Amino acid sequence: MSRLSELLLDLAWSQWSALGVSASGVRIPQRCIDLEAAIVFAPALEELDPRLHSEVLDWCVTFASEFTSVASLKQRLQLFGEDHRKGFAKFAAKVNRHGHTKWPTDSAATRVPSDFKPSGKSRLKVDRSASIQLRARKIFGISARADVLTGLALDASDPERPPLWTNVNRLVPFLGYTRRNLSDALRDLALGQALGMMEFGRVVRYGLIQPAPLRQLLEPLPSEPLQPWAQRLALTVALLDVERGAAKTSRVSNAVALRKALDVHRDRFLELRDPIPELRPEHGMDLVVDWLEPRLQP
Repeated sequence: MSRLSELLLDLAWSQWSALGVSASGVRIPQRCIDLEAAIVFAPALEELDPRLHSEVLDWCVTFASEFTSVASLKQRLQLFGEDHRKGFAKFAAKVNRHGHTKWPTDSAATRVPSDFKPSGKSRLKVDRSASIQLRARKIFGISARADVLTGLALDASDPERPPLWTNVNRLVPFLGYTRRNLSDALRDLALGQALGMMEFGRVVRYGLIQPAPLRQLLEPLPSEPLQPWAQRLALTVALLDVERGAAKTSRVSNAVALRKALDVHRDRFLELRDPIPELRPEHGMDLVVDWLEPRLQP
């Protein structure tokens, strides 16, 4: 198993066990889980670890309808390649069939017979600091407003300092909603007096009026702000595809495939102000995995 696969499995087991998937001896995640990003990545687990894939499917069938934003799923899915989206359509069709959800799929996937039988091993856990997104959705509803409040609460790491002012452009890469949905959510929260609003020319910035009560309501809190899990996992899926083809092609072809995979995702990481390193032919996959390793820590 490659180092990239090991990092991904460590991340997936850590996050899903925190949500209630049956597991033992895994790390407790310290960073906030992005439920839709974890779900959209789930089809890749079928090859990486069939047991985990089965347990994640079981959890989704049992609990996902209570927490998942279909709008966010659709936005996250657009970050992944076509082959992965086809795999997700099959995964989603099984969850829809057994879990009373309405996730995006296609007609071909819905016609595939399903031999899935829920194991019943999954339990619902929302008490970890990493599960703050799920707790917020139970309090505020499954909406962009809940995720905006979660993101701003985590940004307000020091309750004694003035609120951190943000705008919709900063939130878009981290939250799985369209720019319009997030703009509407910010405006509604400002009208409801949860957020203050300041105009800087044509840019409108928002900040929590009382961050301390919100943070107290959502405790326990992870120590870090929101993570761009969807972009990182979409990149790793592309890299896994490159790894699979490496044994069948030349070193030069592998280098070309790796550069193409990185180029597809490069603008997304520039938007996050976390640029992907430039590669020389001698660097290969190792440099990318070195760069990714701290970003894939749960």
